[in-house]
Amino acid sequence: MRAALEWLSNSFASRGLVCTFVCWGQESRLNPEAEIAIFRIVQEALSNIWRHANAKQARIELRYLPKLVKVTIRDDGKGFAAADEQAGMGLSGMRERALLIGGDLTITSSPQNGCTVELSLSLLA
Repeated sequence: MRAALEWLSNSFASRGLVCTFVCWGQESRLNPEAEIAIFRIVQEALSNIWRHANAKQARIELRYLPKLVKVTIRDDGKGFAAADEQAGMGLSGMRERALLIGGDLTITSSPQNGCTVELSLSLLA
């Protein structure tokens, strides 16, 4: 998972978006469906940043905790009001992917304050 998310970070950095990746904790293998879903959620979040946010920077954090894996994607873009969430932005697809793997996805944003997407998934499942 670490290598895949680092690759995504580098891929978007090569497009001109300053994108950093950090990882904490001892990597734990997840089931293949969960790893694919996490990759796709991060990919969609970065695509949204690239297309819609007018961000200069993004950051991906992967944290392996004793019972959880957490992935956070943050940007410094224009943000949006919760009422303005558009189905075309892929947010509903991200939420659906998280639910399918038993994860919890939180999207926090407000105008002029960027966006944070946070996925938590139990390692015990």
